[in-house]
Amino acid sequence: MGVEKASGEYILFIDDDEVASPQWISHLLDTLNSYDADGVFGQVVPEFNPQTPRWMQNGDFFFIRVPATGSIATYKYTGNCIIKASILKCKKEPFDSKYGLTGGEDIDLFHRLESDGAHFVYCQEAVTMEYLPPSKTRLSYLFLRSLSMGYGHTLRMIIDAGGKKIYLRIFMIIKALCFGSASVIMMIIFFPSKFHRTKWLMKLASNVGRFLNAIGWNYLQYR
Repeated sequence: MGVEKASGEYILFIDDDEVASPQWISHLLDTLNSYDADGVFGQVVPEFNPQTPRWMQNGDFFFIRVPATGSIATYKYTGNCIIKASILKCKKEPFDSKYGLTGGEDIDLFHRLESDGAHFVYCQEAVTMEYLPPSKTRLSYLFLRSLSMGYGHTLRMIIDAGGKKIYLRIFMIIKALCFGSASVIMMIIFFPSKFHRTKWLMKLASNVGRFLNAIGWNYLQYR
């Protein structure tokens, strides 16, 4: 509905728990025009509660580290971005309601737009800040967040598989079991390091999400 009601030439997205830096929009616009892009994705910077352990603050567990401005965007999200309105408004329903309770509707949208030929880049200077309360810096939160991402990624792949869904499901089950087992082994090896142990825990969770979707289990993150 937001896309439908928007009247401008560009549409900006920001999460409701983020705060934009003063030059946020100008940096996004400058990058979009400089690189003749259809969309630009900025950097989300976490703001931690004082209770958050230092190793977790330094771990890049929460948001991707955006590469140099102008780099091709490989991971795309609606938390901090600008998109040409024309490429969104030509679609009857930009966001697929299949992802309404699972999450991942933004990744699906940008995947479809890119398949149509859209060009997306990053902008390091377009910064938004997001405060992370203690509830979002727990291992349980990181586990479920990674599980959801693995689930959503697999869901999109299976939806796109057409008549080959059953073969892809089998492949994803095997992949989840192999990679999940490897993640457990690596967690044991790196158990003394909280940083590495957490990284492998998140990989394990992603493969749990992959497995759940492949066997047809409904994981509804936003129920």
